[in-house]
Amino acid sequence: VVALISFLLFGETLTSFNILGIVLVISGILLVVNKKPKDSGDYSAYRITLKTLLPVSIAILGQSLGLVTSKYALETLTPMAGTQIRLIGGLFGITAIFAIQNKWNKLNVIRGDRASCIAIAYVGVFATFLAGLLSMIAIKFAPAAVASALMSTTPVLVLPASWITTRQKIYPVEIIGAILALSGITLLI
Repeated sequence: VVALISFLLFGETLTSFNILGIVLVISGILLVVNKKPKDSGDYSAYRITLKTLLPVSIAILGQSLGLVTSKYALETLTPMAGTQIRLIGGLFGITAIFAIQNKWNKLNVIRGDRASCIAIAYVGVFATFLAGLLSMIAIKFAPAAVASALMSTTPVLVLPASWITTRQKIYPVEIIGAILALSGITLLI
């Protein structure tokens, strides 16, 4: 979707290696996230319905437009300025949601809980700010579709961390997916 929007709006094209790399990354991610539990006969969670397809499609379109417009904006802005704009926009958005839903009392949960405050600060700095800054750098210097493919590899990259920290079982299909995705990444960089 990003490649199509980026091509239509800005004429950005991809090389055959870029396209092959993106296909490998997406295929690997699909293998990792779509593994079905062997013992469970319940596949109802995997059914695609209009109720699930519509919001997912809107989210994909919104994310794609956001990435492509960020790339356009980064022609005149630095990645740091782009990150700050996104963070300020996110702050206004979450504040509006809290105000509309009147959920301010939910913030009281962390008051006086030092561990929660430290965890939130860590996530705020590393997951939000640093990841946002690095994604802005990737968007500025790589084709939008390549940056999008690389940034979507989280499910693959989290496999070793989840095995190390929680000893989560990794299935052979996930290993194959990770190898495919890493092969695609190799072609993209």
